[in-house]
Formats: sequence, C-alpha cells, structure tokens
Amino acid sequence: MIPTLAAAVVVLAAVVALNLLLTFAILRRLRTMKESGGAEADTHRPPVGTPVGRFDAVSDDGFRLTDEDLRHGLTRFAFVMPGCGPCEGLLSALRPGILSDRTLLVVVAEEAGHPDAVAMRESIPDDLRVFFAPLGSPMCEAFQMAVFPSVVEVAGGRMIAIADTIAAAPNQPVAA
Repeated sequence: MIPTLAAAVVVLAAVVALNLLLTFAILRRLRTMKESGGAEADTHRPPVGTPVGRFDAVSDDGFRLTDEDLRHGLTRFAFVMPGCGPCEGLLSALRPGILSDRTLLVVVAEEAGHPDAVAMRESIPDDLRVFFAPLGSPMCEAFQMAVFPSVVEVAGGRMIAIADTIAAAPNQPVAA
C-alpha cells in the first residue's frame, strides 16, 4: 500500500510541475504578444510596395473594377470579414461622407447572399462601394489578404500603405 501511495505522490508531483511549466510558458507568450502590440499581424500582411495582382470584380451596385483601374490615382480599400470584432469596430467608424465615393470596402464572406455578409452590408454607409469577395477569390488573392481588418492604399498599381484602421493609413486624398 505504501509503495502505491508513494508512486501516486510522485506522479501527482510530476503533473503539478508540468502544469506550472505550461502556465509560465503561456504567461510568457501573452506578455510578448502584449509587448508586440499586434506586430505579428503585420507579418501576415503583404509588404508595402507589393504590386496588386490580377483581378476582375463587380461591386454590389454593378461597378466593375480590375487591377488595371488601379494603375492611376489613389484608391483605398478596407478588407473586412463578417464575425470579426475589429472589423465591426472599423465599420462603426465609417459615417456617410467620411471618405470619398472612391473608397472601396471589400466584404469577405462565403458568398454575397450569406446572412452575415448581408447584415454587414447593411451597416456600411450607402455612399461607399462594396465588393463581396470570398477568401481565395481573385480579388483577395490579388491583395494577398490574410489578416482582417486591413486597410490598403493603392497608387500606381502598388500597395503604398497597409494598416488595420482607416486612421492608421496615411491621411491623403482618396481618388481613383
């Protein structure tokens, strides 16, 4: 009986020690994430200067846009995804007239008729153009989107600024 109890105590001590090690590892990881301030997300965004890939998309109001249209002027895109808390925060900052009509919002969803995408569209001011582009679609692939929300400014067919909020993107006039 004593050897069984001794073995149980040793096993329990080993499990407690392992639990402590894992807890300290998680705390260290959380501390480094907090100190980086979201810098990890930037490693999944395309670098500034990356050319926009080829795509052809039609907005919900029938406007056709291709990568060729982005070769002249400055255009700003906000990539958002239904169910994304920070994306909803970005959308709540948009008010009618806050940005020019040439600012384009891309709603990433399963499909244009997806209930979450429809609800998200209803929260977007009507003066903004909206494109529905599922993950993996030519439009999302052209911008190498993997992090949401992402605000991308394009000039001369290249991504000149990439941020996670409208306010963090350079304050330049928007026109296409």
